[in-house]
Amino acid sequence: MAARSLKCSPCLAFLRRSFRGPGGSIAFVQGNVLHWAGDVLATSTSKKLEGVKRADWWGFAGRYSADAALHSYLGRSLREECRQQTGQLNFGDVLVTQPKGSQLQVKHLLHTAIPSYPASEDPAAKPAPNGELLDPQELTLEKARQLLRRSFQELLSKAADLSASSLCLPCLGCGIRGWPADVVAQIALQALAESEAAESRSPALSLVEFRCIDRFVLEAWINRAIALGFQEEH
Repeated sequence: MAARSLKCSPCLAFLRRSFRGPGGSIAFVQGNVLHWAGDVLATSTSKKLEGVKRADWWGFAGRYSADAALHSYLGRSLREECRQQTGQLNFGDVLVTQPKGSQLQVKHLLHTAIPSYPASEDPAAKPAPNGELLDPQELTLEKARQLLRRSFQELLSKAADLSASSLCLPCLGCGIRGWPADVVAQIALQALAESEAAESRSPALSLVEFRCIDRFVLEAWINRAIALGFQEEH
């Protein structure tokens, strides 16, 4: 447990590594997504677009997701804009909003619903609900992987539709959703490589940045990029 305290340690310089992708740069940056400036910022959310801490599930205890941070920063306006478009977002789908009237330095927000990692389900009794109950999830690991892959594919497709030249994503699924970092990195980086290689209807993204405050998660993504043969930029 002591090692985990190093993830935000002031003794360590914040991590930043860049690699060459088929259509541009792929950056891995240790930092807060709220501080990022560019065209499109993507986050994962619940199917009900809640963007809040969940007291009715042990996995959320003391944790705060990137989506929750966005909702807290932007206030009621973001939740209302989401609700105007849909009451529920299916796993793998993507919703587009604009951060109007805020100091967030992005043009568009992309929200995608992803399932929790099936192997992380805990059958133990959960705390009393403090809001709506989480939807029950009965997904096989393979189906969950397919839905996660679809989320990454849809995020890249939406960014292309918006003619974005830069896209920032947190390490989706590696926090409260319980996905192993190397598994998500494999899915995300393969989807990115396939998207850029097949891109023909619009220019490829010149920058895709994966941003995460947890150094250990980010290092796992960097190691996966190296294993997949991405060449580092110096």
